Amino acid sequence: MHQGKQVEKQSRLLPLSPILDSDGMIRMKRRTVESPNLDMATKMPIILDPSHHVTKLLLQWYHEKYHHQGQETVLNEVRQKFYIISPRSAVRQAFHRCRRCQLDKPPPSLRKWGRFPRRELPDSFVHSWKSEWTILDHWK
Repeated sequence: MHQGKQVEKQSRLLPLSPILDSDGMIRMKRRTVESPNLDMATKMPIILDPSHHVTKLLLQWYHEKYHHQGQETVLNEVRQKFYIISPRSAVRQAFHRCRRCQLDKPPPSLRKWGRFPRRELPDSFVHSWKSEWTILDHWK
């Protein structure tokens, strides 16, 4: 686009109707482009590649700015000024890279079950692999 060439037909950008602004940023032309009440970032958001380093830093910044809130919060705030191609996976990766979120979310612990007292099991249940018994624990 910098040399005045058209976007290729198989490009991911073509359905977004990209335009090049005066600063050299690729922006998405939306239906709201003629609205007088909206700012330029809302009318024509900057298109970002999810794998680019600047996009990763931007998502990390939004994630920390909103105090490690959920992915939907970050996604909503980013979408107000930027258009990220496949944004959910990019935001999810930003959350997985966050060290604080990894430490705050411990892995689930498995509940250990106590051993069933042998005296309450019938002998036929203990010695058979396939049993048709149902064992109920009664409170006395």
